[in-house]
Amino acid sequence: DDLKASGWDGFSYVWLDYCGTLRSRAGKLRQNDIREIFRSHLVNEKGCVVAITFSQRGEAPLYPHELIDSVVTLIFQQADTAGYKASIMGVFSYANEKRKVKKVSADLIYT
Repeated sequence: DDLKASGWDGFSYVWLDYCGTLRSRAGKLRQNDIREIFRSHLVNEKGCVVAITFSQRGEAPLYPHELIDSVVTLIFQQADTAGYKASIMGVFSYANEKRKVKKVSADLIYT
């Protein structure tokens, strides 16, 4: 509130860098971080890029791209609840096999 009162418009860029997913115990805290960004109106109302990186170490996905589905759904829900309109600029997924990066998918979606 003090920042808003001083004329601060919110972040134009937010980058969250996580080593893990959303389903673990720590993942629940990661979900809360994302919720708090929108709930507390920390993003600039004129536009904000939110970039989030995850790792699936130690946890097998339930289906291909489950983590991407979960993150996109969470962001759209939280943005909508806080009165923001979210759109996807891009998604990139890769696998590191024997120290060589293998591209799994890269999709750019503009809305």
